[in-house]
Amino acid sequence: MNASRTRFARAISASRMIGAPVTMTITNATTRTSQIARKTGLDSRYRSVMARVLAGRNGLKPNPSVPITLVAVAVRAASQTDEKAWLLRTLLVLESPRSVFAALRDDSDEAAEARQDPVGAVVWLAGIAGVLATSFASTLMDNPERDWLVVSVWAFLGGGLYGFGLYLVVGKVLHVALRRLGSRGSFRRARHLLAFAAAPVALALFLYWPIRIGVYGADLFRTGGPDGGTAGTALAWVFYAFLGWGAGLLLVGVRTVHGWSWARSLAGVAVAAGITAGLAVAVGVLYALG
Repeated sequence: MNASRTRFARAISASRMIGAPVTMTITNATTRTSQIARKTGLDSRYRSVMARVLAGRNGLKPNPSVPITLVAVAVRAASQTDEKAWLLRTLLVLESPRSVFAALRDDSDEAAEARQDPVGAVVWLAGIAGVLATSFASTLMDNPERDWLVVSVWAFLGGGLYGFGLYLVVGKVLHVALRRLGSRGSFRRARHLLAFAAAPVALALFLYWPIRIGVYGADLFRTGGPDGGTAGTALAWVFYAFLGWGAGLLLVGVRTVHGWSWARSLAGVAVAAGITAGLAVAVGVLYALG
């Protein structure tokens, strides 16, 4: 971001040296911006902002006395636009995943910063949905001293930590697996790819869990009860449909981001899944022995 601000500051200075007027038409401003960009190396992400500055559009008018403030305003405007775009992509990934994953090819610091909040939200929500499906959750209210408040706080805080723990561990496993198959992507991009693929799991928190909790109530968090019958078991398995949906999105994401074949993409996801399963078994064995 500092480098972008520096280039933007040079562009503002260049606009004055070229003799750009305070107000001009947006067409002329766009042309002038292209000239300035070639002289200063201005990032293409900020060219439209620069054009609006020169044209005096959207309240972004040059002020010779405070160029740094102008740069901050312009960069903030571009950043807010990118952040809104990634918020929309968080929902769009459920319907049109290829366009969203294609946008992940941009792994610049600016792009990663713009999507960090949506990524964090998806990971947290998916963690809550995931932790509710654990065997530990089904025994929470065996202790009569625990009520819905305790369950809610545990699910929110524990789910968030659970989600981010898997986000880092599985993200690293995915990164290593893809690197072995020729990927040159960063650990950060692998994590973000995993996060957007987990959107269906986050969706389960709003579509699946309200229905299941509404049907079985507190019995869902106690040993035994009607949720353990045939119908309850069948409903429990529905959650795995959301996990499968997420796995499918991960496969599409790997193929789209890297431009690989389906076979190579499937191999990458399968290797990552295998390593993750092995780690889960090892942790389970250590827990049983402990």
